[in-house]
Amino acid sequence: MLFNSPYALLVGLVFGLVWFTSLLRSLNYPLQTRDPPKGERLDITVEDLGTTRATDPAYHGIGRDGGGGGKVNGRHVVLFSDTLVRGVGPLTNTIVYSDPKDPTLLHEFGKDGVPRQAIPYLDEEKEYTDQGKGKTRIAIWPQSQIVTLPGEHKKGIAVAPVSIQSIPGAPKPSGDLYNTLYTISVHHDGYDVERTVPKLWHKGSEGSIMYGTFCTFLDPHDQMLYFFAAEGKFFVENTGLKVARADPNGKYTDTSTWEFWTGHEWVKEVPKANTAKPVIDGVYSSGDVFWSTKYQTYMAVYFLAIADNTFRYRYALPDENGKVSLTGKWSKDFELYNTKHLKKHEGDGEGYGFNYAGHAYPDHDPTGESLVMSCTLNDGGTTYFFRANLN
Repeated sequence: MLFNSPYALLVGLVFGLVWFTSLLRSLNYPLQTRDPPKGERLDITVEDLGTTRATDPAYHGIGRDGGGGGKVNGRHVVLFSDTLVRGVGPLTNTIVYSDPKDPTLLHEFGKDGVPRQAIPYLDEEKEYTDQGKGKTRIAIWPQSQIVTLPGEHKKGIAVAPVSIQSIPGAPKPSGDLYNTLYTISVHHDGYDVERTVPKLWHKGSEGSIMYGTFCTFLDPHDQMLYFFAAEGKFFVENTGLKVARADPNGKYTDTSTWEFWTGHEWVKEVPKANTAKPVIDGVYSSGDVFWSTKYQTYMAVYFLAIADNTFRYRYALPDENGKVSLTGKWSKDFELYNTKHLKKHEGDGEGYGFNYAGHAYPDHDPTGESLVMSCTLNDGGTTYFFRANLN
């Protein structure tokens, strides 16, 4: 017999359990070690990691704002909006790889110290920008996290707003035009970006909701794609987060296949901005929604109104059966970390009076024990990283 005594049997069972647990962790399988929280403040501590720096000295001194990203083909991809290069001017967006051990360390893509634009212009957008001569331009400012689709670990999708940005007195005022769904392919010598749906949702006169602009999310439970939108003038109106969903295995690039949350059910008819009810109340300028393997619930980490300086969070509450849902009840708003102490000197009259563009990167730690975050400091060109330890 394999076990000839109760003691030997017990030792074998313990050894087997330890081996199986180690195997699950090696596969990044989320172990369900606790029940979801029920409305209390979570025990989270945050440490400052520092500002970004390039692995290649030729790219030192580049300024950026924005943020967000995800893990594609084993690489931690970070998206940035305006990228300031001395002697070149602003690039409307760029992509870097972030080091898995040190998120502040960035691998650049470009030539002679100048990064390349990541999300390409359409011909008409490039023509408008060229003719604007610095007074008006088309901006593509990514802020939505990247989602890898089932069975497509080498490709990720995200959504970015496309807008007109003008100086005072320009023929056309600043404002959103539409958003675009794009695909990022990561391979051994770099990445490629394709505008899969060049114009996804239009910001029309009736206030169409630009789903996906705030963030995208692949639910690990129902395997559906969720597209969140934060609507509201200058991020000060309490319009909450509105959401649509699509099947990633179907024609998710065709919005006629999408479903939209009304506040109590999913429907096929596209709602107007003033009739769609939010899945989470509040005022949001930037952030991310994700599944927390640590807390066994959905979490939203975000900045509120744009001039806020502060990371905040909410999480989905369990129902009477102990189950959590994206469209169920959420906790109240909690302060996570105030970044005001990092603000740059304001006496020079440059930049803004606040830090902004807060984002979370849950893919940096699949165990869920920690959460990498970033924001743009008030000079408008410095990205700062943090690590939240989830206790």
